[in-house]
Amino acid sequence: MKSSLHTRLFLLLTATALVPLLVVGGVLDHYLHDVHEDSGRQATRDALQELTTNLRTQTEDLGSVASQLARMEPVVASLNLLSRYQDPEDPRPLIFEPEKKKLARHLQEVVLTTAATTACIRQADGQLAAVVYPDREGQGLKRAITRRTEEGSRILIRRADGEWREAPEGSLPFETDAGPIGPAPFAPTYRVRGEELVQSVRRPVELALGGEGSERVGMLRLGVAMGEEAIARRAAATELDFALFGPSGRLILGPDGVPDPLADGNEPPPLAGDADGGTRMGENYLTRTRSLVDEKGETFHLSVLYDRALFTRELTAARWVIGGALLLALLLVLPASLGFFRGGFARPLREVMAGVAAFRRGEYDYRIPELGAHETDQLGQAMNQMAQEVSEREQALRETEARLAYLAHHDPLTDLPNRLQLQARLGEVMEADDGAAIPAAVLFLDLDRFKNINDSLGHPIGDELLQAVAVRLQGALPADATLARVGGDEFMVVLASLPDRAAVEEVAERLLTVLGSDAFEVQGYNLGVDASIGISLYPEDATDAPTLIRNADSAMFQAKAAGSNQFRFYTRALTEVADQRRRLEMDLRRATEQGQLHLVYQPQVELGSGKPAGMEALVRWQHPELGPISPGEFIPVAEETHLILQVGDWVLREACRNFQAMRSSGVTWGRLAVNISAVQVQHGDLVAQVRAALAESGLPADCLELEVTEAVFAGEAALQTFYGLRDLGVQLAVDDFGTGFSSLAYLKYMPVQRLKIDQSFVRDMLEDSADRAIVRSVITLGRSLSLSVIAEGVETRELEAALLEEGCREAQGFYYARPLPPAELEAWIAERGRPGRDEPAGG
Repeated sequence: MKSSLHTRLFLLLTATALVPLLVVGGVLDHYLHDVHEDSGRQATRDALQELTTNLRTQTEDLGSVASQLARMEPVVASLNLLSRYQDPEDPRPLIFEPEKKKLARHLQEVVLTTAATTACIRQADGQLAAVVYPDREGQGLKRAITRRTEEGSRILIRRADGEWREAPEGSLPFETDAGPIGPAPFAPTYRVRGEELVQSVRRPVELALGGEGSERVGMLRLGVAMGEEAIARRAAATELDFALFGPSGRLILGPDGVPDPLADGNEPPPLAGDADGGTRMGENYLTRTRSLVDEKGETFHLSVLYDRALFTRELTAARWVIGGALLLALLLVLPASLGFFRGGFARPLREVMAGVAAFRRGEYDYRIPELGAHETDQLGQAMNQMAQEVSEREQALRETEARLAYLAHHDPLTDLPNRLQLQARLGEVMEADDGAAIPAAVLFLDLDRFKNINDSLGHPIGDELLQAVAVRLQGALPADATLARVGGDEFMVVLASLPDRAAVEEVAERLLTVLGSDAFEVQGYNLGVDASIGISLYPEDATDAPTLIRNADSAMFQAKAAGSNQFRFYTRALTEVADQRRRLEMDLRRATEQGQLHLVYQPQVELGSGKPAGMEALVRWQHPELGPISPGEFIPVAEETHLILQVGDWVLREACRNFQAMRSSGVTWGRLAVNISAVQVQHGDLVAQVRAALAESGLPADCLELEVTEAVFAGEAALQTFYGLRDLGVQLAVDDFGTGFSSLAYLKYMPVQRLKIDQSFVRDMLEDSADRAIVRSVITLGRSLSLSVIAEGVETRELEAALLEEGCREAQGFYYARPLPPAELEAWIAERGRPGRDEPAGG
């Protein structure tokens, strides 16, 4: 059943009032909890501060009383008599007992008139003379002295009837013999006796010797025994509890359920220090703990306890107060708010809802009446305006939908169909009414070197040129052909109902002719345009649109490879080549992961002597099914797919490791040459890779030479990379020198140490004077720039002699050795008399 507007409004207002009150209540409750918890922390902090202050004051008072008592003449005289004239071996010490009883009376007077609860006096030899302590049964104070007999010390305790009687050993709270009194400072000390904490002060009793100083004749000790209540009084916190723990964590005094003060592994600060420490919230208590050390050096822990029950009672009382205040506020605010909202919003909202119902029914002519100077009136008028605009926007929406549908199937720059519409059109062409296949052709046209126009003249001129090209192409096509722009400078044509292959060739030739016949005038520039066209036929080359387009694309790349302004028909050989290339790429990825790659090394020798000058590391691929694959096949694929980054890094690390192993075995080769691809320089962190390879292998940097082609030297990034390699100490050689854009400029500023004459010049230098002139020029250039020169491709003794004659000093080639695996390389060294091997010591 649907509720009325008044009911929903009442529920809304109630919820609106309750939610803030609940939020406020929750915030206040959290605040009260924190306040009371902080209050508990502050109470424990204040209690410990007050306890520390009072204990310090108590220590000062006891020390003052003890000092006065230690200077009393009767006390000094009695102790002097005992210490000087009582013979420890004399079994008749009864003449000294009256002196001890006098001392006991003095101690009793001090205990009765001060805060001290225990007192004792010892002789100079540490023997207990007199002691006063509270009776364990609560019957006042007891006085006791010691008597020396032949069997040892006896304890005499004064009974209530005034008689002194012997008591058993251990009945006193003090040791009868503590040993000679040393010169240690008499600082206040603590000890635990039963369930009490005893604070003590000691003072020496000294006999003045005139101008010769003084003599210590005894020691006086006063103590205050404090139970839990006494500690609470001194902390001025009778509402708090206290607990005392022994060194092993045993609870000595205090209530049960007190958390272990060392549970968190942290030692609390000392009682007499200024450190605050922290509080811990246990199951029953909020605790703050201090540590104290007794006379024996053992550590005790005193905790002040804030009972959670007290915390809960105070928090509950505060919650009742806050809850009552919030309830009262709710009872006052809710009725007033409900009356206001009913009078001010119920009727206007009814009018607005009536208008909403009318608009929902599509009655956009309905108008909400004026509702007075009120926000609902603004809402009503806004809805009237909205109703007026709906019809206008519906019309605009229909126009926009039509425009979007057009843009979804057309290129916005040339207004030609796009790839989506072309595929739809191609699908229509391939479907005949009677189910028979209608011959058709797809032409994929790509403008040659269009990127140069964009880069040099800018994209606005390029866009205008594309529009002009589209107009010219459209004019050269049959009426039933479909021309579409499918990429930046790529167009596609669908030709339907063509009688034969010759007709397709005619259209392709016409398109190339119409583009190249006259230059395009764009913003004052006369721009010539050539194109490459790839053609696929339906149903001969494929029976579905995506494959037809892909085949035409492959044929276009074949036409572009043949030169500018060419067209080519698709052949299945293109697919086979593409498939072979894709398979080679996939196999190469697996080869780097499965260890199918290995290295061989071709020696580099000094001309004339034939001594090894170094070696060049070359990568080889042993395919598990196809056998050895030439680097000329897989290296271009690796560079195109950037797999060369992974392959090159492996080659560098493996070559450095093998070369260092040879050096460790005693073979000194001079240098190791490793080929580096342009992709590694431009897209990898070559300096970091070289640094890592040297560090892992232990190979010195000056033993490594990197060979790069001249194409690598273009760009600022290459310059920074090569200078970074130079800083590592690595040498740099220009491979295949003379086959690229050789320039004295880069040789001047690049850190190059060696030139490698390409084998295409060396191989024919005996028969071709031009090749020999080039070789001679490179050698002369290297000598002029202080660069080493090495010739590659030396295969005969005559070539070696010719190179020596021209001044070349190093070479490599099949005349010396083919690329060899490490094991065969060792045999090659042995056959040449192991040149370069270190001579034995003393040889």
